[in-house]
Amino acid sequence: MLSGTITANLAAMTFSSNGTGVVSVTGRVTGPSGLTLNNSGTLITVTLASSANDYAGTTTIVGTKGILQVGSGAAGVLDRPRSPMPGHSNSCAPTA
Repeated sequence: MLSGTITANLAAMTFSSNGTGVVSVTGRVTGPSGLTLNNSGTLITVTLASSANDYAGTTTIVGTKGILQVGSGAAGVLDRPRSPMPGHSNSCAPTA
């Protein structure tokens, strides 16, 4: 668990795992850069629990097994959206 404010200033904040990894960020995620989930292992799950998140960069999932849970919503595997949110991208391959 990571608490306190995390600021992405000069580069995207990156979460990665060589195996199955889980992290919960309870503090605010902010800054002009984005957020990247990068799994070189089997699965990475990141929960952004704060409703105060306001980072301005892109959201990128590298690989095929990234789960991003935002707020108190149910976790779900992100797939390529039909139309991404403005300013955000999803680079993960469609899941089987």
